[in-house]
Amino acid sequence: MALPLSGLWHAHGVTLIIEALNRYEAEHLNSAEDMMQFLDLIGSPPQVGILWDVFHGNIEDRDFAQAIALMGSRLRHVHFADSKRAFPGYGHLPFDDIYRQLRQSHYQGAISLECLCRPSAQTAIDESGFYSAFASIVAHISRLIVWSLS
Repeated sequence: MALPLSGLWHAHGVTLIIEALNRYEAEHLNSAEDMMQFLDLIGSPPQVGILWDVFHGNIEDRDFAQAIALMGSRLRHVHFADSKRAFPGYGHLPFDDIYRQLRQSHYQGAISLECLCRPSAQTAIDESGFYSAFASIVAHISRLIVWSLS
């Protein structure tokens, strides 16, 4: 099955990024394996990639390292959020292992935080250690960028 608009996207330098969502939010395309099967089904056009959300991956993918390795170069964007959508470092997810696996897989895509600010953004910033969590992410990302440039 080919995507009818994929030639147009390619001609204009557009990449379609599809996010895997957990089974409580979507019926299909829940895991890294599901995403790879879908890409195979549509002929794996190079202008279609995967957005992998660590929060959803925690629910659907048994092993973060295997999920990242499986997606390989098709992984184009990563959402960072800890368990319960907290800022990284304020839940139970192994972010050091996730950063290490991204580096080992030569990841060069986009990254973003997708965290809930409860009960308000200001309270989350003031009480959750947002600045230290963000600084930690920036430090890890900087290492990824420096690594990819060398």
